[in-house]
Amino acid sequence: MSSTFVRRSGSVAILVGIVALSLATLVGQEIPDAPYTEVPNWGPEKVGDFNWEPAGVDTDAKGNVYYLRRSSPALFVMDPSGKVLRSFGNDMFVWAHGLHVDRQNNIWATDCTIGPSAGSQSQLQLPDVKAKASGKGHAVYKFSPKGKLLMTLGKIGQPGSGTDQFECPADVITGKDGTIYVTDGHEGDHPNGRIHMFTKDGKLIKIFGKKGNGPGEFASPHTLAWDSQGRLFVGDRSNGRIEIFDKDGNFLQETKAFGGPAGIAITSDDTMYVCCAKNQVYVGSAKTLQVTGIVKDVWAEGLAADNNGSFYVGEVFRHNWRKFTRKK
Repeated sequence: MSSTFVRRSGSVAILVGIVALSLATLVGQEIPDAPYTEVPNWGPEKVGDFNWEPAGVDTDAKGNVYYLRRSSPALFVMDPSGKVLRSFGNDMFVWAHGLHVDRQNNIWATDCTIGPSAGSQSQLQLPDVKAKASGKGHAVYKFSPKGKLLMTLGKIGQPGSGTDQFECPADVITGKDGTIYVTDGHEGDHPNGRIHMFTKDGKLIKIFGKKGNGPGEFASPHTLAWDSQGRLFVGDRSNGRIEIFDKDGNFLQETKAFGGPAGIAITSDDTMYVCCAKNQVYVGSAKTLQVTGIVKDVWAEGLAADNNGSFYVGEVFRHNWRKFTRKK
């Protein structure tokens, strides 16, 4: 928050409101409901079935929606109405996790492989036995828009902490110049807490971050997003914070206002959606890092948004795919 004195009474009122909302967020007071409503009966019909457990979600420039689920076929492409356009990715993932659609509509997906924690095994899908037996896992895949495999990062089926290995890659994203960023490590009890940077051709540039809770360290680098300034937002879920870096991996700042992020989505005007501490979606600003409202009762991991005022979630515990639109 700027320390500049604001003379105009209207600006003072706005500033006081921002401070009050920030303090409410920090001390746990009730945050107002965000003005969004759910689109009923959106997406595939088999909602609630374990075979429809969603992992990652993203959108493209046309508003199409991409979901990654933990069954075969793993990848679904839908139009904004929820109609399935195509699907692919059979028997490739042990335990699918992160999803990203780049500027050329290529599709990137991560195979975290490790499966749910012991306390969640009755509620979530277990690792795919067939895919694991065939040597799959701990890798990142790049597909063409039609589903052709174009690139693989990591040693498939060989987890580790080497520079050419992942142990549960949780998410992937690309920069404007094609640079690839992969978060390596899922929860606090896993050995890796770092981010790999690759050229657009898949050659390692550097690795930044390490296991920990200090600035630039990660307990659980679970999700990635860009803001309009080209800053990289990393959801460090187990540490209950978002860490912000420049495109070269230099730490800039952090915020705990949005809780422990499983998913982050930022639109072109820097509206930011974060899920799902306390089973809520937090809506706010990537510019101010302030929460402005919440959408309650959303049990999501994957989260994406378009530039038309809609956001999409994948509820892993409910095995459900949902769309919300801004109220007019």
